Amino acid sequence: TRRSSDLGKVPGRTFRNMADELEGQKEGKEWLRKAADGGNARAQYNLGMGYVNSPQDFSEAMKWFRKAADQGNANAQYQLGSMYENGKGVPEDSAEAMKWYHKAADQGNVNATRVIAQAEVRKQAEQGNAKAQYQLGMVYINGKGPGTPPDYVEAMKWYRKAADQGNPDAQRSEERRVGKECRSRWSPY
Repeated sequence: TRRSSDLGKVPGRTFRNMADELEGQKEGKEWLRKAADGGNARAQYNLGMGYVNSPQDFSEAMKWFRKAADQGNANAQYQLGSMYENGKGVPEDSAEAMKWYHKAADQGNVNATRVIAQAEVRKQAEQGNAKAQYQLGMVYINGKGPGTPPDYVEAMKWYRKAADQGNPDAQRSEERRVGKECRSRWSPY
């Protein structure tokens, strides 16, 4: 029999697996909660993810992500960045979002690294850099991240800006990759 004081010392993945196996069962959630309460950063992150998904409670998710993030959990740091970026559980705050994305990226979190890179591309595109405008068009045509649908309107907007500056890739992409699909949805010309 485990004591609750020992729970913070057991790898969080063990508790996540237990919770997965016992999904929907009170006992699995109780063990995950005990591990999180015991200070296990991975369990805290997993508990936060549970509140993001079901039942959805972003304030409670923020609480658990913050506890895990403060212990250096890169996935929790990424989630905090995402929640600040999208205003879930907290007011939207892009500076705070970037702070957490950078902490996560510094530990090798690839999703955080992608977000930071996209922010830099957007900044350069907005400053008129044709290559960055083309790259931002590609970001939108492929979806901004995992599970994100393409945004043909935004893609066309950025391809057009790059093409107007003579970027040959954008000129080809405008027609080949977006043209037909996008024109059926939106065309300013």
